[in-house]
Amino acid sequence: MSDLGNLMSVMDRPRWNPSQTMFRTPMHRKHGGSKLDANQWRLPMGMVVPGLADTTVNTGIRIGGTSPDEQKVEVVYVGFNTRLHNRLGTYPAYFSQLATVIDSPNLIDRSIWLNALPVMSMWVGPKRISQISAESTPIVTRPHEVSISIGKGTLMNDQLGLYGPHIDRLAEAYPNALDDLVITMLCAGIQGTALGATYDGQNLIDTDHVFRSADVGVSAFQYSNKVTGAFSASVYQTAVNLYKTLKNENGIPVNIGKGPMLLVHGPANRILVRNVLKLDTASIGGFVLPQNLDKDTAVPVEVPWIQARTTRVLGTSVTLTGLEWFLMPQNSTAVLLQRKSATGLLSVEEGYQNFMTGLNYYGMEAEFGAGYGLPQEIVGGPGS
Repeated sequence: MSDLGNLMSVMDRPRWNPSQTMFRTPMHRKHGGSKLDANQWRLPMGMVVPGLADTTVNTGIRIGGTSPDEQKVEVVYVGFNTRLHNRLGTYPAYFSQLATVIDSPNLIDRSIWLNALPVMSMWVGPKRISQISAESTPIVTRPHEVSISIGKGTLMNDQLGLYGPHIDRLAEAYPNALDDLVITMLCAGIQGTALGATYDGQNLIDTDHVFRSADVGVSAFQYSNKVTGAFSASVYQTAVNLYKTLKNENGIPVNIGKGPMLLVHGPANRILVRNVLKLDTASIGGFVLPQNLDKDTAVPVEVPWIQARTTRVLGTSVTLTGLEWFLMPQNSTAVLLQRKSATGLLSVEEGYQNFMTGLNYYGMEAEFGAGYGLPQEIVGGPGS
């Protein structure tokens, strides 16, 4: 490959560095080559490897320097790592469009937002000072992983091209997990609080939200962001009316200047959604109208994750019907997605396990979680 001339020679790399971890780390960190299990490292030629897993069996095993095969392993790692990061950068994921993404290293991040600022009024006499309050929601992140093994002999026989698609699938596992999490959070928010509640203690999609948690139970401050019934033109029009009239506690519409509305749906509602948003004419109550006034009033976003299935996210099982739909702005704060740690290619290409099984191990680790944010920025329904 073209980068071979730039690779550090295997013989020139550091051999003994107790500060390094047992796994090879992603390329943006200085990994210093492959590692043995635990603290066993490659030593200069002729020195005995200390303390392998079973010293009574393996005493006297020697490394004996490097070889063309070892250089191939290094080339494999560089090639796999490059392909993985290229795929991560080009995969068309949904989560970044449908949720607010927070990159934070904190294990538990409390995402806090201010309540509405007071309205501007004419200045007569002393200024009226309003105390700013806040709402918060906890986001607990959890570690995730995906791993594969590849026979060392296969790699040494120059069959790397066969495994490129496997590395692509490995890379796709990360955005797929984030997509599944965000979509499942949305759909679970219609059914109940299996994955948590909003700051006012309600389902994400509910009929009795309040703008401030202090107003819970006060009917005068309640609002709905839920529309029931099978998706249709009339259901969509009701949803648009709700979305555009949602206000904060000071009576100011909250969805002004949020850009185009997204109508998020699954394959089961695909035809119904396009009939409402794309046809030149409309049919309401059996009457055909010469003009469809709803045409292009929202951007249809068909998400294959919204389908009849049972999935498990954050340790909780959730069942989707596939009929759920949502009207929301891009990057809505209805769902807050926290990524605690970046992902990258990890590998184990030497050591006792590799010696015994003849397998090289490759994988990714990441830590992430999600919580509900502002229900004012979404309207949805079960589609039934």
